Parts: sequence; structure tokens; C-alpha cells
Amino acid sequence: MKIENLIRGHFGQLGVWTLDVLDSALHRPGFGFALRPEMRIADMPLARRFIKDDMEGGERAAFYDLRNEVDSVVSTVRSLQRRGLYEEAAKVATREEGTLRMGRVVKHLDAVTKKFREAKSQVVASQLLSRAMKRAMLDDLERRENEALRGVTKLSREADLPIGFP
Repeated sequence: MKIENLIRGHFGQLGVWTLDVLDSALHRPGFGFALRPEMRIADMPLARRFIKDDMEGGERAAFYDLRNEVDSVVSTVRSLQRRGLYEEAAKVATREEGTLRMGRVVKHLDAVTKKFREAKSQVVASQLLSRAMKRAMLDDLERRENEALRGVTKLSREADLPIGFP
């Protein structure tokens, strides 16, 4: 993913299309890779500019933002405590009480998203499934993951996160 971002930054969309072509050419069983799932229309070059993807991960992105915010506050409080700055740690904990309250929920949702990531990786790596079957299974997993993460934006508001946060 980092290489893709680097190429996208330097070469723009032409670089991304080149990567797609190379990936398609090399991602064949003859090279030891499993078949890739069929592409959605929204994933095809040029089409993604004009077609809205049903599988957009807005709630997923909101979850990762919430998780990062909770992790940041927890690490700040722990760091202050380790340095013996207990009063300052208590002030931060009080100020960020709503965010800290979300810790258990975020931990649970993190475990759920991890299971979905692992399941998707197994589907993609399968040597037995057809491309169409992989696409259908991945779409189902993404729908179920989005359903599991529904309401994360509301949780972010309950955590009293700053305005402008998802």
C-alpha cells in the first residue's frame, strides 16, 4: 500500500493504472498466486470516477479514527503516569473522559474488524474458489463488517470528540 501511495504521488492516475496492469499480469496461478476476485465496476479504472461504490467504508474510516483517538489519549495518560505526573494525568483523563469511556467498545470493535480482515485474507488467498465466488464472498464480508460498524459516528459524538471529527 505504501508503494502504491508513492507511485500515485509521483505518477498520478497513470501510475496507478500501470500498477493495476502489472498486478493483473503477475497475479496468476502460474506465478504461485491465487486468482484475484473479480473487480467491481466501481474498482475499474476510469469507472471509479463516475460510479458510486456501494461498499464505501465511511463507518470503517470513522472507527479507525476513533480507535486512533482513544489510543492517543490512553497512551498520553499512561505516559504521564509513568513519569510520575499523576495530577496532569488525572486532568487529561478528566478532560478526555468521553474518549476514555469508549476504550472497551473500541477494543471489542477492533477484535471484530480483525476477524473480518482475516476472513477476507483467507478468501483472497484461496486456491479453490473461483473469481466470481471470491467477489461474492468478499462483498458479503464487507457488508457484514459495515453492519457491525454501523453507529461508530454516533459513538464518536458520544465520546465528546472535537468538532470536525468524523
